[in-house]
Amino acid sequence: MKALKWQNQMERTFYLMVVAVLFISSCKSKTKTASYDIVAIREIQDQSVTAVRGKDINKILSNYASDAIEMPPDEPIAFGIEDIKKGWGIWFSDTTCLHSKFSEKVENIEVSASGDFGYVRTASHVYLKTANRNIEQEQKNIYIYKKIKGEWKCILAIWNNNKPMEGQ
Repeated sequence: MKALKWQNQMERTFYLMVVAVLFISSCKSKTKTASYDIVAIREIQDQSVTAVRGKDINKILSNYASDAIEMPPDEPIAFGIEDIKKGWGIWFSDTTCLHSKFSEKVENIEVSASGDFGYVRTASHVYLKTANRNIEQEQKNIYIYKKIKGEWKCILAIWNNNKPMEGQ
């Protein structure tokens, strides 16, 4: 009888250890996946900054979902890739903007526990030529990402200026 009780206790301990190992393993893989996704999203952000500096609309658009939405400051909402393309075309044709000096700093990236949504919060700097001097416009930005067919795509981009531009 004592041997049977001892065996049941050992079996319970064994199964408890198996469950604990499986639980710990699943936690590690989610953390590893989240870290991988954060790195992937950061790379997209870095590529986007390079694309803005080089006025590469096609590269910028490759980071968006086809039904993405952009909400730029003081502009109508852009619904879908064609509207977004028009908006970037207009901005790149603005000769007062010093696109090559554009900068953006990632302040935070989060990925959902499910691993299919993420967001990025950044601060950016746009430089403009005026009649008298060049001015710097500070902006704050949010990008919402969704994993679509294994790839991260921006589904919503919204940004605004930290303060009104001089003369406005």
